[in-house]
Amino acid sequence: MNLYKILGLKKTATDDEIKQAYRELAKQYHPDVGGDQEKFKEINEAYTVLSDPLQRKAYDELGTVPGTPEFEIYNILVQAFKGKLQEAGNTGRGISIFQLRGENTNAIRTIKENNSQLKQFLSRIRALRGVIKHNRSRKSKFDAFQKACELIIEDVEGSIQTNKKALERAILVEEQLQSYEDIKRDIITSSFSAEDIIVSLVRSGRRF
Repeated sequence: MNLYKILGLKKTATDDEIKQAYRELAKQYHPDVGGDQEKFKEINEAYTVLSDPLQRKAYDELGTVPGTPEFEIYNILVQAFKGKLQEAGNTGRGISIFQLRGENTNAIRTIKENNSQLKQFLSRIRALRGVIKHNRSRKSKFDAFQKACELIIEDVEGSIQTNKKALERAILVEEQLQSYEDIKRDIITSSFSAEDIIVSLVRSGRRF
């Protein structure tokens, strides 16, 4: 989604031009005057980013918006590469995309296995809800056993959803890693720091 294109602007647009374009388009597409609600939403989202200097700078540099799934994946990759660069700077070994992909593949497998176990556990707890009966005519009108079951089910369902999101992120990371290639070992020596490696990569025109 090109935010400048949504507002009908070029990347060099001034703050005043962004504001003016937003006002005209918002007036044209506002739902209260019969405009397209989805288009109006896009216009607002574009203006929110481009009217904020920090968000606009991030969008111009990265092509994505802070807070979006794309930006989250970008940050995950930045941290992963940062760790590998520091390791390479300290040891002199090369940086292996194959290794990174292998680690990510293992993470995907672990998440899937964990979710499978959680679902089995959840099925057992749901089945156990009927093994104890609470007689409400006795001293307590509150069913502590059923409440315990509900709390466990709620916790497990939350963990399953968390794992589901983690799995989605890991799959997106794998897709992004496929666009990188291994860096040759000959550009790295044990005397290089992580900063030296970055400078070398930039000068050689290699992508990292």
